[in-house]
Amino acid sequence: MQKYSFRRLMHSNKIPLTFLLMMLMMNIGSFAQVNDGFIDGDFTLNPAWNGNAANFKINSSSQLQLNGTSADTSYLSTVNTSIDNTEWHFWMKLSLSPTTGNNERIYLVADNADLKVSLNGYFLYINGNKNIEFLKQIGATNTLVFTGIPQHVNKSVNTIGIKVTRDNLGTWNIYSDTTGGTNYVTEGPAFFDNSFTSTNYFGIFCQYTASNATKFYFDDFYVGPIIVDTISPSVSLLTVVSNTQLDIQFSENLEQASSENTSNYAVNNSIGNPISALRDAADASLVHLTFLDSFVVSTRYILNIDSINDYAGNMLLTVQEPFGMPDIMDSLEVVINEVLYNPFPGGVDFIELYNRSDKTFEMKGMQLANVGFSNGLINDVKPISSVSKLFYPYEYLVLTADVNIVKSQYYTSNPNGFLQITSMPQFYADSGGVALLNPQLKVMDELQYSDAMQFPLLNDFHGVSLERINPERTTQDKTNWHSAAEGVGFATPGYKNSQFEEAANTDNTLFIEPMVFTPNNDGLNDVVNFHYHFEVGGNMGSILIYDARGRQIRNLVGNELMGVDGVFSWDGINDDAAKALVGIYIIYFEYFDLKGNVNHLKKAFVLG
Repeated sequence: MQKYSFRRLMHSNKIPLTFLLMMLMMNIGSFAQVNDGFIDGDFTLNPAWNGNAANFKINSSSQLQLNGTSADTSYLSTVNTSIDNTEWHFWMKLSLSPTTGNNERIYLVADNADLKVSLNGYFLYINGNKNIEFLKQIGATNTLVFTGIPQHVNKSVNTIGIKVTRDNLGTWNIYSDTTGGTNYVTEGPAFFDNSFTSTNYFGIFCQYTASNATKFYFDDFYVGPIIVDTISPSVSLLTVVSNTQLDIQFSENLEQASSENTSNYAVNNSIGNPISALRDAADASLVHLTFLDSFVVSTRYILNIDSINDYAGNMLLTVQEPFGMPDIMDSLEVVINEVLYNPFPGGVDFIELYNRSDKTFEMKGMQLANVGFSNGLINDVKPISSVSKLFYPYEYLVLTADVNIVKSQYYTSNPNGFLQITSMPQFYADSGGVALLNPQLKVMDELQYSDAMQFPLLNDFHGVSLERINPERTTQDKTNWHSAAEGVGFATPGYKNSQFEEAANTDNTLFIEPMVFTPNNDGLNDVVNFHYHFEVGGNMGSILIYDARGRQIRNLVGNELMGVDGVFSWDGINDDAAKALVGIYIIYFEYFDLKGNVNHLKKAFVLG
């Protein structure tokens, strides 16, 4: 809220009295609760904390930190009058295991600003018992009212999120998250104490030895109306544990009865409901499912989840989560399908994979690496995922260090086909290599790329991905790659490539498709494909392109070992790196076998 000088307003003839009264009420109301994340770097204003201020500071992380120099007790308090239907929540860290000499109190209710003297109120106590306790203080006498989860604060470093609520009758609830977040679990059943029905202050009190005089941290204090949770839980992660077990990680803690009701879960393909559903004892947002029938490798299943409640009673209505039993990946079952190695300014690299098999693979443990362009050495190996990530048949998966940047710079029809990895290998902006490795560092696919594979008539290769024309063709066939079309924004992350061409089924020795091609990088017939077929293998072949006047303009393939079936592509660029003119062209296909039999084929096609 903007601050006003009431003295200045009172001397202004332009300010209505009603506005002054409204501002005064708003100013008074601001003292009724507390909301401080210390992002202003100051704890003396907005709100003002008073007490042993010299023994505290705001650190570089915008947290309130104890900053003592010797063994002592220190406190800070701030004005608060909220107690009925009130929520208190905050973050705290103790870089120590609490003891008799190193402990803290969080005064939720206090009638005195000085927390070192006799007062009336309630406080949370974290001490050598290593749990969260709730005590009532009358004068100088403290009485234990409630004890939370045993040994819940017993680590050498304790980072905790705490929430406390009180209704207008005096019913209290205490929750915590020992990861420091807001995924709270209850510390125990609700309890009643209505000894005090009003308050004046909220505060913190630290007792510490000299060696721990800087190891108390606080942040994100909130005291005010109870924040009602209206958000339903969602599925964060589904993990295949075994051929009969699934783990479901939800977005928040779940009510036990609904989360353990086996009828709320069902798998298709005749698997049905689990025989058991157990909420994890330590993590109430995690559910373990066990099924009677086994999942079959590389079969795609759907887990239906319905009617799961969180603690606030918000219900997750029907969701469907795909999963499968992963198979062992073999070479070239997953291929490199698109590479952005020279991103726009402010952009990031990405590698798109395509699962061209009918199998499901686990990407956890897979690796991505840089490959030396000249020496072929594998280096700069980076893990793809540290958590389970299933890669289903005939799907695309984009790997990048920043998914949001890629999505902001390129259109995608498949926003779920992305996986953000912690760090990408270094890819050079003119030539280099990329390899997909399995957990044993065996190469699954490898591409050596260079700017020479881009469409040479483009003015700038920044932000232009190289797309694979057909995933069934050889990765290292340079004619199998082309710049992504301008019409799609020069990249197609997560969906079919703009330069994709189906493999032709033909018994002809030479088949041309399309007969008219237009190499203008619009994504439509940008290349011409020369499909070949032999009755037996072991042929060597060369492909030359001639114009209608019989002049050789492109040596496309020179004395190369052919397969039984294959294809080569031409992008309309001649040997002088210029675009060939519109007109009729001739492919001259010469091939010979190991017996010395030489054959020649000529066919015409059109550059439109």
